Amino acid sequence: MTDSPRTHQKVAPYRAVWLEGLLTIVTMGCYLFIWFALAARDCKRITGRSFTPILWFFAPLVCLPLPFASHILLKTFSDIEAQRQLPGWSRMQNIAWNGLFSGAYIGAYVVAEFIESQALQFVLWAVAFILFLLLHHRLNRIRQAFESEPMMHRFAGFNALEWVVGLLFLALWTGLFWALGQLKLVNVDTTRIEPGTEIVVPEAGVRFTVNQKGWEQVPIGTVTDGTAEYELRGPASLNNMWYAVFTYTEHDDFNEVSQNRYATYLEVLPGAQCTASRSLQEGTDLLRSVVSCENTEAGDKQLYISHLIEREKGLVELVGYMWVAPRKYTQYKPQFIRDVKGLIADEK
Repeated sequence: MTDSPRTHQKVAPYRAVWLEGLLTIVTMGCYLFIWFALAARDCKRITGRSFTPILWFFAPLVCLPLPFASHILLKTFSDIEAQRQLPGWSRMQNIAWNGLFSGAYIGAYVVAEFIESQALQFVLWAVAFILFLLLHHRLNRIRQAFESEPMMHRFAGFNALEWVVGLLFLALWTGLFWALGQLKLVNVDTTRIEPGTEIVVPEAGVRFTVNQKGWEQVPIGTVTDGTAEYELRGPASLNNMWYAVFTYTEHDDFNEVSQNRYATYLEVLPGAQCTASRSLQEGTDLLRSVVSCENTEAGDKQLYISHLIEREKGLVELVGYMWVAPRKYTQYKPQFIRDVKGLIADEK
C-alpha cells in the first residue's frame, strides 16, 4: 500500500506513561476517548492516510468496533515503525494485544451488565488499563521520532484544559466518596442476610426464608412509610427490591384487608395482570391469601406480591416489591415469590 505524501504537521509530544495513566484514572477512563482521537490524528499526520480522528473518539465508547479500530491502529503503528526503523511489535504481538485489550475492555461491560461480579470487573479493567499503558509507551516512541508540539502549553505534564477537567473529576470523586460515606453512616444498622437464612419476626409471630444473596435488614422506614414491623432491602445493584412485614389487629377483617391490597395493587400498577388465591393454613382452620400483580413500565418489569395470614389474634402480611430490568426480573422472580409464599406462623 502506498501512502499519500505526508504532511509536515507536528504530532503530540511525549508524555510519561505514569502521567497518562494518572489522567486516565482521574477521569474514570474518559480520557481514553481523547487518546484514541489524538493517536488517529497523529497517524494521519505521519502517514497521510485517511484517518478521521473524531470517529476514533467513539471507538472505546461504542465498544463493538473497538477490535477493528485497534487492528487498524496497530497496523499503522507497525508500518510507521518499519519505515522509521523503530523497535516495534511483531504481528503476533499486535494480535495478542488486540485480543487481550478488546476482550478485557468489552468483557468488563459484559460482566457489569450480566454477571455482577465486582471483583471480576475490576480484574478486567486492570488488565485493559495495563495494556493501554503498554500501547501508550509504544506511541511515545513513535512520536519521539517526529517533530512534536502540544496543542496547549503544558504545566507539570498537563495542559490547562486537562488540569481543569482533572480537577473537576477529582471534585466528582470526592463528592462520590463523601456520599458513600454518608450512606454507610445511614446504613450502620443494616444486617447482611445470607442465602437460606430463616428470618424470625417475633413482633409479628411469623418467619420466612430468604433464598437469594445480597439482602440486608434495614431500619424501619427505609423502604416503607414506617408502619412495618420488619424490613429487608434487596441486592445493592437492585434499588427497587424489598420485603416488609405488616401486622393488623384482631379487629381488622381478613377479607377486607385482602381485597384492599388487591385494589391498591391495581391502582399503583395500571393495566397490571393480577392473580389472587385463598386457602387454609396447613393443619388449621385459619386463612391465608396471596395476591400478586405485575406489569411493564418504561421497559422494566414490576411485581407486587402480598401473603396475608390469619392468626388467632390479628393478621400478619409479608409484602414484596421489585422493579427491575426484564433480565433481572426473570432471574429473581421465582425465588422472590417463593420467599413471600414461605411466610408461616412462628410456633417455635
